[in-house]
Amino acid sequence: MGRATAVIVVAGGRSSRFGTDKLQHCIGGRTLLERTVDAARACAPVVLVGAVDAPPGVTVAVSEWPRWGGPCAAIAAGVDAVPCLHGDVLIVSADLADPGAAVSALLGIDGGVLMDPDGRPQWLLARAPLGALRGRVSALRADRPTLTGASAAALVGVIESRHTVDARVCADIDTPSDLPQAADPSKELLHGTV
Repeated sequence: MGRATAVIVVAGGRSSRFGTDKLQHCIGGRTLLERTVDAARACAPVVLVGAVDAPPGVTVAVSEWPRWGGPCAAIAAGVDAVPCLHGDVLIVSADLADPGAAVSALLGIDGGVLMDPDGRPQWLLARAPLGALRGRVSALRADRPTLTGASAAALVGVIESRHTVDARVCADIDTPSDLPQAADPSKELLHGTV
């Protein structure tokens, strides 16, 4: 594997289980999206995929086509937008509870997909050579006009290596109950802030 030269931050999805746009909820004064982009800045460029306002630190912002096309379409849009020609790409979900731990884990491996302690691959936490991802995107597009509805595994599954990590590394925030609790019980979740 080469050195990590880019990060694709996948910020798609409708937040239907959360009830509102979860990426705009704050932890410690920063939105979930800002926290992930800050962690992703360990590499450059940072490519953000999603119809969201790009926070500082994003090099390129794109959206999958058609919109709401799913994780495979989002990753493919990110791969297309990476301005580098060589090197490794990190794929990171924007809704991680601890994005710094996830990026550190990905930087600590030669390549592969992170797995939770139960052995489930986390397809939106991966590291791969850009050339391999571009080749897989081309192969998938040769078989279908769009990647709408295809799973992330259809694209990222080309990466063979798997690495088991602690649950906190791959924990994401899908519902309000996944948000960390405020240290002071009198400070309840108000206006999307913890």
